[in-house]
Amino acid sequence: MRCYYDVLGVPRNVEPVELKKAYYKMSLQWHPDKNATCSEDTTSMFQQIQEAYRVLSDPHERAWYDSHRTQILQTGGRGARVGSNADYKEQRVDVFQYFTRSCFRAFDDRADGFYTVYQKVFENIAEEELRVTAFNASDDDQSTTDEDADCKGEISARTYPTFGRSDSPYIEVVAPFYQFWEMFRTRKSYTWLEKYDTRCAESRPERRAMEAENRRIRNAARKKRNEEIRELVAFVKKRDKRVAAERERLQLANQEVHARSQQMAKQARLRSATELAEAWNEELAFGGIAAQWAEDFEAELARMEADLDDVHIQSDDQDQKGHHSEETDVENLYCLACDKVFASVKSKENHETSKKHRKQAEILRQILLADEEAATAATDHHGDEPVNERTSDAQSSSVEDTEPVVEVKLTKRAKKAQRKRERETEKHNAARTASENPEASVPVQASAPSALQEKARKPTTKCTEIRPPSLVCEVCTTEFPSRNQLFAHLKSTGHAIVKKPANSASRPKTKNKPK
Repeated sequence: MRCYYDVLGVPRNVEPVELKKAYYKMSLQWHPDKNATCSEDTTSMFQQIQEAYRVLSDPHERAWYDSHRTQILQTGGRGARVGSNADYKEQRVDVFQYFTRSCFRAFDDRADGFYTVYQKVFENIAEEELRVTAFNASDDDQSTTDEDADCKGEISARTYPTFGRSDSPYIEVVAPFYQFWEMFRTRKSYTWLEKYDTRCAESRPERRAMEAENRRIRNAARKKRNEEIRELVAFVKKRDKRVAAERERLQLANQEVHARSQQMAKQARLRSATELAEAWNEELAFGGIAAQWAEDFEAELARMEADLDDVHIQSDDQDQKGHHSEETDVENLYCLACDKVFASVKSKENHETSKKHRKQAEILRQILLADEEAATAATDHHGDEPVNERTSDAQSSSVEDTEPVVEVKLTKRAKKAQRKRERETEKHNAARTASENPEASVPVQASAPSALQEKARKPTTKCTEIRPPSLVCEVCTTEFPSRNQLFAHLKSTGHAIVKKPANSASRPKTKNKPK
């Protein structure tokens, strides 16, 4: 036989790309369809080209071929003398000649067919393994170890599965064959390859060293033989049409199972959809949720028809109502005490029940009451004499609006805001009074802070009784519920009175005034 590299015309270090190009070139040259006069030599050459490319394109098979190239190229079939021993000469089957496509012609059961050739090969290997059993059993005087026990008569009853024919069933013949031979272990002990005769050892250490070296040689030979047989099994299995057919059958079976599972899932979805449709129809028939929706739909349709009759008149009113409703919604969702806007009324109600909101609301209420008290005190100083009498209605309203005594501890921010409001209120009152009496030459000054104002500026933790102020015109003694109405009355009637500047000696002295 020829070397595979020579068949394809490539060097031994050829790259996969160049190997593929050479294969295409040789295939076009020797393809039977490209040759007018097709002969057996042309067909045989084309088969050799295919086999050479199949082996060299597989990295594993190429490595095996490169390492055993010399043995494969030798003419096979003859016994090979591997070792020398006075009692035994090994007769072994040379498996390297069966790693080629040229050892058989076709994948059939003829004499030179694939199945007949390899059936004989594996039968010869099995007979070879059985022949060594007698020699191993009679070699009692040689050293025996646990690893050699399998090479003695203990496994003489082992049977070797046959390769079978092209029509052999996969489960009964093909599968057991590959299952056994892919894990092949030779029975040979390879004691004829031992380098030293342990009987000639002069001491125990020397004998142990001889035994170790002999064991290493036997194990290496046994391992090499096992690899040869297993590689041959892999080579045959890759080209066995029965294995390929079984693989295709399993793929088709998997596809059928997958298609069947998809069909079952589809049927389950259809069944679920049908059940939902039936449930929906039952809801409509017995007045369930669907019937309620139908009633709502009819009511909405009737409302739309009624709106179409008076669309021009109702459009303006609806716009105004919509605008007013939007403003109302914003006002309802806004918390004045905490300065927050909420997404819904429920969230605002939950917020109003919180401890933080109640605290902020109480602080805001106290600040507003203090502002009212300060404004009332400033208004009282506009007249020469304070108004001590009030009408019965004012007294009753003040009694009703009086808040209970509450202990409030203002924060630093609240104190600062309160002082700022007091200063702005005093400035506003002075400027408003001056604008209402432009003829007055005396400048308007803020009245001296009252005791209540000083107390408001210095909040303490003690209980403080805060009473709502009464707003009365100092000229006509008319009482008003709010400052805005009082200021409007003063502006329209001209009853504003300019307060003369107070004596500097009468001002209260402030303690701890910052320098």
